[in-house]
Amino acid sequence: MATVLDEVGAFLVSAGLSLTLGTNLFLTEMPATPDVATALREYGGAAPEMGFGGVLVLEHIRLQVVCRGAVDDYTGPRARAEAMYRVLAAKKDGALSGTAYHGLVPQQAPFPIRRDQLGRWEIGFNVQADKEPSA
Repeated sequence: MATVLDEVGAFLVSAGLSLTLGTNLFLTEMPATPDVATALREYGGAAPEMGFGGVLVLEHIRLQVVCRGAVDDYTGPRARAEAMYRVLAAKKDGALSGTAYHGLVPQQAPFPIRRDQLGRWEIGFNVQADKEPSA
């Protein structure tokens, strides 16, 4: 069964952002290398919507997009986060990997999260995925 991370990750790979899963785009964890990397992390979202008979109809799952740059580079990860922010915000109703999505709604504009112990900036934003249950 595909997860929201799989579906949104595949969408970002196909969006022409020079992302490759397992090379510079990672699901759940940001590895120590490479320096220039992006991670998608899932976290708690809003309550799901239930239909008649207790059937799960619509989920509101939240993801965090985190872009990291080379040592002392702020503009690179900021630009990548901005590009992903725009691509995700533009996605309206449609299928991702066969699952119906009703929108990917950014919760705020990209912002600096932190500098890690090596001096690499992490820039990110949060997005809510309004979707039907994955197949």
